Amino acid sequence: MNRWLVFAALLTVLAGVGVLTQMSIAPVPAQMSQPKITGRVVDKVVKSFDAAGLPGIHSIEYRRFTMSPGAKVEGEFVFDGYAVLSVARSGKITVTFPDGSKATFKAGDVFTIPAGAKTKLFVADAKLGWDELYWSINLKERK
Repeated sequence: MNRWLVFAALLTVLAGVGVLTQMSIAPVPAQMSQPKITGRVVDKVVKSFDAAGLPGIHSIEYRRFTMSPGAKVEGEFVFDGYAVLSVARSGKITVTFPDGSKATFKAGDVFTIPAGAKTKLFVADAKLGWDELYWSINLKERK
């Protein structure tokens, strides 16, 4: 059963890669201006993949991002040069964007963050925290 989940996830990533490579890519790596972190936050690389043969892709990282209940990450974060495909494992998180709009994601949600997106605040649910697995798709600069 786990093989089928991995296979389905890989197909989803590859489909997302096809869409993401059509976007305009900024050459600057991802940046975050001195984030203020409250609570325990862990972003860990689980596995790195060479993207040889995938046009427009430099590399792909499979990562795990967890936040303890009530944890916050404050500071403008810019997804320059990469996009994200995420699967929420447990908990709930609210993301605030520079314009003040918000998005909330919960366990079972699958979502993408396109290259060039900006955020300013991540807040994990006060009781549940947050745990996600995601693929960071590092894109090559367009010429």
